[in-house]
Amino acid sequence: MPANKIQIQKALHKPYDRVLFAREVLSPVFGSGFSLNSALVPAGVLPNKSESAAIDKVWIYGNIQLDDSTEITCYEVLLQPKVRIEQSKVAIQQYVRKLLTAGQAALINFVAPSNKNVWRLTLVAKDSVLTEKGVKEKTTNAKRYTYLLGPSETCKTAAERFEALSTEKEITIQTLINAFSVEKLSKAFFDEYTLHYQNFCNYLQESNYRKSVFNISFPANATKQEKDKASKPIRDFVKKLLGRIVFLYFVQKKGWLGASDTNYTDGLGDFIKQLFHQSGGNDTFYSNWLTVLFFNTLNKERTNDDFQMPDG
Repeated sequence: MPANKIQIQKALHKPYDRVLFAREVLSPVFGSGFSLNSALVPAGVLPNKSESAAIDKVWIYGNIQLDDSTEITCYEVLLQPKVRIEQSKVAIQQYVRKLLTAGQAALINFVAPSNKNVWRLTLVAKDSVLTEKGVKEKTTNAKRYTYLLGPSETCKTAAERFEALSTEKEITIQTLINAFSVEKLSKAFFDEYTLHYQNFCNYLQESNYRKSVFNISFPANATKQEKDKASKPIRDFVKKLLGRIVFLYFVQKKGWLGASDTNYTDGLGDFIKQLFHQSGGNDTFYSNWLTVLFFNTLNKERTNDDFQMPDG
């Protein structure tokens, strides 16, 4: 029976819990191929001195046997308190590559004990390429095959991918890599971005804002081509708006929005969502709050970079 996308998304959206992740995500997706250890097992490969600056402890909590006989070792990596889970560290990547000496592939949960509201799930695998000197083994880019999960993330794409993976007749290392593929993620992102762009344009073109804000009127018998030509200011506005919103999410991902001080180490992972709900979550969000954020906040110097939320 295939895993359920909604149930997986709910599980991934919760604060990190290794046992919950194993039982509500890995077991439904991989079935009998996944086995959870009765107790945590220390990893055979320990971090060296430089890697230990970022990594505290490493455990093996289970393994996955794929249909092509690939064995996936499941690790839990506890990071040092000051390491931000959202940022990739050289020491972490170096250590991840070393883990592959103990197996063909690794599924790694990166967790910051002080903040379980965001955690990183990374797939690392060995691959082979044909060269003039024969077959050469290479390691996938650890940053490339990664999902950020937890309450601060939507977890929508990861849930969709895991559900699709569970429907495969055979789950092989390649189908697993495809589930983490950045190329597929990029295409899905731009497809959805295009859909949102078109929905925004259609809404504004058919609403009262077309005339009251953009001063655009259509002749009674206007053709679609004439309407499209007249609506260019709307399309230009939507392009800029979506670009600015994407920028906000980028800054939010960095942890810079809603930080308590100018060190920017404790920003809110869902700042924009909180701002929307606190402002009333209605049609005035753009005019009353986004414009303030765009034009009177991020582009101006402010004392201590302060920004006041709707609730004060």
